[in-house]
Amino acid sequence: MVLLYEYEIKIKVENLEKIRKKLQEMNANFLGVIEELDIYFQHPCRDFRRTDEALRVRIYNDKLELTYKGPKISDEIKAREEINIELRHEDLQKIVELL
Repeated sequence: MVLLYEYEIKIKVENLEKIRKKLQEMNANFLGVIEELDIYFQHPCRDFRRTDEALRVRIYNDKLELTYKGPKISDEIKAREEINIELRHEDLQKIVELL
């Protein structure tokens, strides 16, 4: 298990072509597209929206990842504790069956 903090900043882009040009100047390479499916869970005794938390399974590149996101730790930027655990398909299937 790895304990990390997620920092997220969203910036409105007025001129996408200007950004592309800057990336080319920096010799940035397009690595491709990754499709992700996110499944969010809610707990019957704990409202994650009210507590500003999230529990999610993300499916991508034939991998499963369980993520817990804690409440925001800052009002200025979107920063929160994040715990990610890679799951095997059969483990997730067993968990869902037991629920």
